[in-house]
Amino acid sequence: MAGDNEYISPTGKSDCRQCMAIRSRSRRAKLAEEDGRILRGPHGRIADGQPKSLRTQFRERARRGETKPLFRYPWNDHFFDDWSDDMAWVLGIIWADGYLDRGNTVEVCSKDLDLVETIAELIAQPGGVRAKNAGQHWRICFSSSRAAEQLRSLGLVTAKSFLIDWPLRIQPQYEAAFVRGLLDGDGTVSLTQSRRRQQRPDLRVELNTASEALAASFYRWCEAHELVSHIHGRKIYKVGIQEQASLRKLYGLLYPSTALPHLARKRALFEAWLSIPRAKSGRPTVRRNEPQSGQADSSS
Repeated sequence: MAGDNEYISPTGKSDCRQCMAIRSRSRRAKLAEEDGRILRGPHGRIADGQPKSLRTQFRERARRGETKPLFRYPWNDHFFDDWSDDMAWVLGIIWADGYLDRGNTVEVCSKDLDLVETIAELIAQPGGVRAKNAGQHWRICFSSSRAAEQLRSLGLVTAKSFLIDWPLRIQPQYEAAFVRGLLDGDGTVSLTQSRRRQQRPDLRVELNTASEALAASFYRWCEAHELVSHIHGRKIYKVGIQEQASLRKLYGLLYPSTALPHLARKRALFEAWLSIPRAKSGRPTVRRNEPQSGQADSSS
């Protein structure tokens, strides 16, 4: 059996494959030199005085640091400079569904088109929403060294899924807006009827995250606002709120005004649950002026 570096022709003559490749390159280089052509490819060299390709010129400028990233959708890169309800909500979306690459580009991807369009409107980037995964998701990208450094100073890191924590230096009056964005991105709001003969659906709000630190911080935020919550999970941590009084208080914290940015379908579930009449919790009170069951009526 022939070796890996041995070629046997149909006539039975053997030759070295490496030697054949060297002779072939030499023949091509000689023919190109006779014809006055520039041999392209990994073994070709651009002759002195010949014009370089645009790609070669760009690579040389990039090595010298003379190039800038091409970004066709400009936006307001001062958006993250000052705290506001809009800025805190977008920050929550980035903490949930955003990604910061090793450069200065932030990408937000979601299956909710209206959420991505709201972000584009807030950061003043018209036309920046693009389809992803054959239209199953929508994404928006914005790039700026200034904004990237500001987000890094707030705690955003590359490959954040397991490391992200509560934003640094966030002002208390904007934490509810941040939580609204966090739940709009990685939260679950559902109406369920899982019990037998259940007449009215239950509302459940849950934050799902792979970061243990973020789950613990959200749990502490619930405790600080007297919201009854529970946390469970190992690889994916879930912080759930299901108690009725806590859900009503959470609705007031998240949606103090309809003008604030939010994901409409999750707010609609809140309001659908709130519109259902419910009996007071606890055992019903007994009227003292009526006879109790099992007791004889005194008038008989």
